[in-house]
Amino acid sequence: PLSAPAGSKSAGKREPSTNFGGYALMKAHAKGDTAQAHALAEKVYGETSPVTKALATNVATSGEEFIDEELAREFVSLVRPLSVVRAAGAQTINNTTGNYRMSRHTGSAAATYVAEATAPTRVDETTGDFTLSWFTLTKEVEVTRDMIMFSMTDAEAFVANAIAESIAEKEDQQFLRGVASATAPAGISNIMDANNKFAANATVNPTNIEDDVLALIQRLLGSNIRPTVGNGAFFMPSRVLTYLMRLRDGNGNKIYEDLDFENGRLHGFRVFHTENIPSDLGAGSNETEVYFVKADEIVIGDAMGRMELNSSEHAEFSKRMVVFQGVARHDINMLRTAGAAMLTGVTWGA
Repeated sequence: PLSAPAGSKSAGKREPSTNFGGYALMKAHAKGDTAQAHALAEKVYGETSPVTKALATNVATSGEEFIDEELAREFVSLVRPLSVVRAAGAQTINNTTGNYRMSRHTGSAAATYVAEATAPTRVDETTGDFTLSWFTLTKEVEVTRDMIMFSMTDAEAFVANAIAESIAEKEDQQFLRGVASATAPAGISNIMDANNKFAANATVNPTNIEDDVLALIQRLLGSNIRPTVGNGAFFMPSRVLTYLMRLRDGNGNKIYEDLDFENGRLHGFRVFHTENIPSDLGAGSNETEVYFVKADEIVIGDAMGRMELNSSEHAEFSKRMVVFQGVARHDINMLRTAGAAMLTGVTWGA
């Protein structure tokens, strides 16, 4: 029996996870038939529900069915806090064409003092450009048919959160360290200026660690890029963060007092930890990387109108499973490639 989740027809605003998950469940109950899913949503959620509206405006092109942009934006809001690159404050735009051209600043304009009635020497800002295209990322999640039939509220959240978590993880893997290919975008480490990558001091002690951390910040400042406490961010694996949190001075006091796992700061800048920066790099399989970025130099182009959510029965019917597939399309680049720096060969905490 299919029953409405608690509060599904109420006037109160539903959480993005329940809207996205509800859309998925309606498609599953209707076995992919959008018209039937819409009719079912009207009964379960009501005519004014975001789920019902999304199914009514579903766009089909060449056999593909795209969810409406409002629901797509809600899904991206689920991914944002789970992805360190997005959570740090990367700018996002709706890339509607798959060929979104943007300017890149490569040099600053100069102001000059001049004498009365004297023409100034003109020094223009220098720019380049880059294009954000569409790269397709898919994720499949299996859910038991019993959960769908008898626990709608739990199933809504489970499907939405499982897809969001998986997409966020893969995004960070690619957005941080990805190598450009025909099917995937380059990550920050392969977009940033090569001069902003440098090796950590091989002798690990508090003095050398502090020198390396300050050198990361200085790489941006030296390029006239000025991160603030609101947009400056470190990315590091938890191993490094844990090690820095344990550091003590000669009197037993914490060296970095503001570091913690949830809202930590290093020299005033936010710290995000992620296992999507490997800790087994280098010849000894014990090296890792630490990044420092001015997050709003990073631009992510999301194709809001090209997001898909599909479902199908498991090939082995006896397993009583339904497979949901989320499909997102996006790209990433930087307004200024000097807006990020990376410390390599880091063995802190190894």
